[in-house]
Amino acid sequence: LYNVVYRKSLVHDSEGNTTGIVTTIDDLTDLKDTEKALLASESQKKAILDGFPGSIILFDVNLSAVWVNDNVRNRVDNSIGKLCHEIICGDTKGCEKCAVPRSIRTGQVSIGTQQVEGEDGHDLFYEVIGTPVKNSEGAIESVIVIARDITDRFKLEKQLRHAQKMEAIGTLAGGI
Repeated sequence: LYNVVYRKSLVHDSEGNTTGIVTTIDDLTDLKDTEKALLASESQKKAILDGFPGSIILFDVNLSAVWVNDNVRNRVDNSIGKLCHEIICGDTKGCEKCAVPRSIRTGQVSIGTQQVEGEDGHDLFYEVIGTPVKNSEGAIESVIVIARDITDRFKLEKQLRHAQKMEAIGTLAGGI
């Protein structure tokens, strides 16, 4: 089975009389195959991005959200068009030390940790990675952001540091 476009046109002489018919057939099989492959690729990309348990967001150079994954869509109402700090930090003012604007300024991948006050008043910690997206001329046109909650890891590291301090104090006290 082939996908084709069949066209026919009348041919006229200088007096307007019909003198013939021109028929063309364009084979669209390759185009249809490419379209199917593109749809499959888009479906795979959506499954990967929406299946990620953290936040994946595409911001323009003004840090306004252009695209968000399902995690963000479910957590932040009307997230498209919102600014970076409104989505990630839930704040009304921008973050000077944040990895996202830094990645746009430097043109480099930037990684940082953001401390955010949770709804229950407890601090949450997010690892934020900003990766600039450049056009063919090398100019930055957007930034892709991956943010994931590292609060549990942060708390465990804090407990480990405390335990190490207590062990050091015990060692010192034992030596006196």
